[in-house]
Amino acid sequence: NTGNSCIINPKGQIIAGPLEAEEGILYAEFDVCLITEA
Repeated sequence: NTGNSCIINPKGQIIAGPLEAEEGILYAEFDVCLITEA
């Protein structure tokens, strides 16, 4: 069973993932100031 994890930015866009048929770790960098703008 895969988790299909992904990282979504404050505007609702997928910026990393999903990992469907493989194991792995998703990483992303973001500007915390964008959170208050969303």
